[in-house]
Amino acid sequence: MNEFEKMISGRLYNASDAKLGVYHMERMALCQRLNQTLITDQAAIEHLKEELIPSAKGNDLGIFLPFYCEYGSNIHVGRECFINYNCTFLDDALITLGDGVMIGSGVTIATPCHPLLKEERMVTEYPS
Repeated sequence: MNEFEKMISGRLYNASDAKLGVYHMERMALCQRLNQTLITDQAAIEHLKEELIPSAKGNDLGIFLPFYCEYGSNIHVGRECFINYNCTFLDDALITLGDGVMIGSGVTIATPCHPLLKEERMVTEYPS
């Protein structure tokens, strides 16, 4: 089981893993590109939104930018969801929005759970 698989399954994982770090940076860069797209370029926004959140494709997801997330690929949306301005989804684990869900402005949904003990946080290799 790689570190990404551990992370999304809720297990302890090495957040310093190089492969996970590269994927994390790629996904955050994609989110940044979405936020920097002109509001008048709706075709580009739709394309980037569906690249960032694959389950958005064909589901009529509305997002008022800016929107922030860590991966996007761990966000699953139903039909006709809406996310208002300035929301943050820390999607280290799965975030699921059912059909018709509306998220108000400034909402943060955070799934990370870091070890509470210093000794556990300092571990770089966790069992699979």
